[in-house]
Amino acid sequence: MLLKKRLALLLLFLIPIYSFADISSNLFQNSFNSNMPQMPTMPAKAAPQVPSNQELAINKTVAIVNDKVITSLELDQEVQKVLATLPPSQTYDPQNQLQIKKEALQNLIAQSILLQIAQRNNIRISDKEIDAAINDILVRNRISLDYLKTSIESSGITFSEYKDKLRDQLMINRLQQQAIAQQISVSPKEVEKYIQKHKELFQKQMTPKRLYLLRNLIIDIPKSKDEKNKKFILLQKLAIAINNKNISFSDMAKQFSEAANADEGGSITQWMTYSEIPPIYRSRVKYLKKGQVSKPFIADNAIQMIYVEAIKEEKPLVNNEITQYNVEGIVINLTATLTASSAENDLKRAKLAIESGDDFKKIAEKYTTDYDHSDGEFGWASVLDNPPILTPAAFNQLKDLKKDELSEPFDTGNKSWMIIKYTDTREYNAQKEIEEQKALEAIYAEKAEQIYKTWITSMKDSAYIKILDKDLKTQELY
Repeated sequence: MLLKKRLALLLLFLIPIYSFADISSNLFQNSFNSNMPQMPTMPAKAAPQVPSNQELAINKTVAIVNDKVITSLELDQEVQKVLATLPPSQTYDPQNQLQIKKEALQNLIAQSILLQIAQRNNIRISDKEIDAAINDILVRNRISLDYLKTSIESSGITFSEYKDKLRDQLMINRLQQQAIAQQISVSPKEVEKYIQKHKELFQKQMTPKRLYLLRNLIIDIPKSKDEKNKKFILLQKLAIAINNKNISFSDMAKQFSEAANADEGGSITQWMTYSEIPPIYRSRVKYLKKGQVSKPFIADNAIQMIYVEAIKEEKPLVNNEITQYNVEGIVINLTATLTASSAENDLKRAKLAIESGDDFKKIAEKYTTDYDHSDGEFGWASVLDNPPILTPAAFNQLKDLKKDELSEPFDTGNKSWMIIKYTDTREYNAQKEIEEQKALEAIYAEKAEQIYKTWITSMKDSAYIKILDKDLKTQELY
């Protein structure tokens, strides 16, 4: 049960509040020519209107952030999340535990401030975006939805509560992106330099892996030279028989091997890349096919043989085959007078007209406020376009649509609403673009971290924060 709780705590925060490494490509549309945007701010410091008995609830409330409270239960959950990532040696020191608790509280304060700003700026996360985030967690951790639900619920929260927390995190991430992304300028020279420095890593990530499943045989070297020669001759004959498919290596290993895995037919249960194969076997495996065994050889003071049980190709860590969509869509940008509700209703009317047989181009010209695509034609688009043609939210829609199927109206995440469809798809090799994207993201992440620290400090300075437990106060707070 403890293992499940630790796993659940880790999975709960797989989309980190302060991570910038996986921010999607739409954040970089101005990366090569950025201007400083006006950032969301907190109102001037003011004491919140809290119940008169608030100070008496110290056992339940550990901090107040504007008009919101942070409870001891929330703090305990945050502490457990941190402890689950640390080795046991770092979790038993009382001083270290107190420091962890202080840092956990500061994280909760930052989250509370940013969530309040996000809510005040009407940042919304759709159910489809939540589902996409959960699916990403399942894929990256190679687990099923049922297993995730069981793990989450074993930690003491419902799956519905988990989704609410995930929604809050995604809202905060979007706020960070809007506030920080356009402050960062990355030059083409920086990107090229990064690619050259990490060329070998990129190549490795984009190359399919060949994996080997092996068996081996190990026999002590006989003391007598004659016995040694007899053993070699016997094993050579057996090797020929195995390669001719007359006998199985497993049966031979069970009969002759003196290794610990003899009863399992010499099985080495772990799949290995070529570089992971022990050096004494590597040069021999190189020339073997599936179902073949090497000649007997001496290594580590023993007579040995190595057999290739199976070979498989594993997809590369980074797939350089990218899908392009031929896109049509209608966009309505939000303004001070045009609300999200109005935009959604207009798009519903546009969708109904198109599905009733009206010409897509004419309907697009009537409703769209995206004058770069006034006829609704976006052309070929992919997630690697720079500058991006579509937002990540739009690509999430395309993944769920069939050819020529029109989406429901959705929030693009870029202060606009949209309906979208694709008329065709094609695949292309995007190795160069992927390298540039990966380099841009890595450089961006490093710069964003520094800007974020300054930004969150200013957000805290503008908020009303009161820590009720004196042991949890820090020099900075409060």
